[in-house]
Amino acid sequence: MRPSKIRTGVIFIGIGIAWLLYNLDRLDGWYFADLLRLWPVLLVAIGLEIIARHSKNPGLGYLSPVLIAGAFVFAAYGDGRWGGNWIRFSFDDDDPRVRTIEQTFETDGTVEEARYYIDLYNGELTVGGGGEGLGHGSFTSYDRIRTSISENDGQAVVRVRQSGPARHENSDFEVFLSPDIPLTLDLKAREADVRVNGEYLKVQKIYLEIDAGDVRVTLGRGYESVWASLSTGDARVNLRLPSGAGVRLLGLLPEEDVEWGDLRVIRGDSAVQTEGYDDAPVKFTFQVEEPVRQLSFVTY
Repeated sequence: MRPSKIRTGVIFIGIGIAWLLYNLDRLDGWYFADLLRLWPVLLVAIGLEIIARHSKNPGLGYLSPVLIAGAFVFAAYGDGRWGGNWIRFSFDDDDPRVRTIEQTFETDGTVEEARYYIDLYNGELTVGGGGEGLGHGSFTSYDRIRTSISENDGQAVVRVRQSGPARHENSDFEVFLSPDIPLTLDLKAREADVRVNGEYLKVQKIYLEIDAGDVRVTLGRGYESVWASLSTGDARVNLRLPSGAGVRLLGLLPEEDVEWGDLRVIRGDSAVQTEGYDDAPVKFTFQVEEPVRQLSFVTY
């Protein structure tokens, strides 16, 4: 059989297996993006076939499907360190599957604001202050951890995600951010305990997409107006806000009553807000994207 036909078959088989694993929730959608990064391998494979066809060693062409198969495997199990300033990359002595990465978030430009996309499948996620520059993080996982850092016109974007077939194992992400940079936090998890201590951070916006787990978020007085989007499914969400804050709750209201603590609220048809919201020194707007299991507010 000609190597080109074997190569085509390997491509179809590889895509089919990858799609099946994706449907079975054993691969995430980022796998296909990682696979696309390896498209030059296809050119190398076709080049080998052409050389083999016109050489005295036609067996060389059979390296083509081997390279293609290797690309599928590498996209799932490759190193995955596409960018960033890596400080430490180590394995656990008791369990060699567990790796810990410590990383600083740096760019060459001047950063006026930053947005963080953090995607954790299962485990624990902690976000707090104390970092310098754009901040730093420590990530422990059974699988690959991918990061990217970019900056354009003073706006930095930092992405951290856990990917691969071992995403179902619990991981531990700790991120420490600068208290001096305006922040947007975009946090996503399948099932995780999430802790955000933003009392001394300049959080402008926060997006929570958590399917299940225990979520505790503290927000401070960094801005007069803060926007939050809640898509938290079966998660238990506790929001800790500064005393005297105004709160407005919009969108799909929870099936169960919200626990408002010592906040006094006025209920409307599509929104609930605290008394004196317009005159509050700091205002928080929470957009509920889907009915949540449990939502509570406390003040400090």
